[in-house]
Amino acid sequence: MRLIKYIKFLALFGTIFLIAGACGNKPNSAQGCKEKITEVEVSLKDDAFNPSTLVIKNCTKVVFKNNGAKDHWPASDLHPTHGIFPEFDPLKGIQPNEQWEFVFEKKGSWKYHDHLHPQIRGIIKVED
Repeated sequence: MRLIKYIKFLALFGTIFLIAGACGNKPNSAQGCKEKITEVEVSLKDDAFNPSTLVIKNCTKVVFKNNGAKDHWPASDLHPTHGIFPEFDPLKGIQPNEQWEFVFEKKGSWKYHDHLHPQIRGIIKVED
């Protein structure tokens, strides 16, 4: 009986993991944004985010473009859990010449890092 419950638990966990992985590099939906969404780019380089500090208006789409030679994974602090702003996480690395988009709908100052290279850090300040 316990074995059956354990197998069901593993099946459920595996399904959740697959769904999360399938949604990994899709942009968030920006459901709360009523005004026109503007767009800015952050370049992911092998040694830094460029710009490393970005000040934007609420409902701005930030395109994280990997211009480096390595995979990069921008995500909210704290490393490694990304728990301060868990929606700000592509859930996997972004390969060179690929990008990930995120629409910021939460006002505040959001520190983030490269999950694969945690010494690379940045801040996005979202204002009215």
